[in-house]
Amino acid sequence: VSYANGIPTDATLSSIKQQGQKLYVATDYHGIFVDTHCQNEWKPIPVSNFKALDINCIEVKDSTIVVGTLQQGVLFSNDAGSTWNKAINNIDYPVRAFMPLRNKLLAGSDAGIFESTDLGNTWTHIFGNTQILGFTKLNNKIYAATQNGVLMCTNNTYSWSSIYEDDALHD
Repeated sequence: VSYANGIPTDATLSSIKQQGQKLYVATDYHGIFVDTHCQNEWKPIPVSNFKALDINCIEVKDSTIVVGTLQQGVLFSNDAGSTWNKAINNIDYPVRAFMPLRNKLLAGSDAGIFESTDLGNTWTHIFGNTQILGFTKLNNKIYAATQNGVLMCTNNTYSWSSIYEDDALHD
């Protein structure tokens, strides 16, 4: 018996995203599931043209779904999951976290921070070479949890600085 109606019992949830009345969850090796109006009726969104897909993070805006994966970089769908494509200038490292920022999307990877201005279709490396594990925003500042501590920058610049070094932070 599944712990959530429609999600396999052996699924590991790796990311969750809410948009409007929909809740999306990404899983390791079982794809993406969506629930509407908190009905506990999870429907799969197949990512059928990509096999053994380990999804680490998800971002959703309107009908665009973007996922960061362990081995295939970034995949995106502009039609609510009907068709999927690999990003152009894809990130060739595990992608672990996303952060929407105005008209941009940041991605945290095992090789630093990348930026997309077209909702995941193309990516540019903008900072560092350390593993980024998560992002959060507070008071016009962006924080990146890393393998070696915390980075911080203001929303209007990409001048990242270390504010804590020593231990890994995951979120």
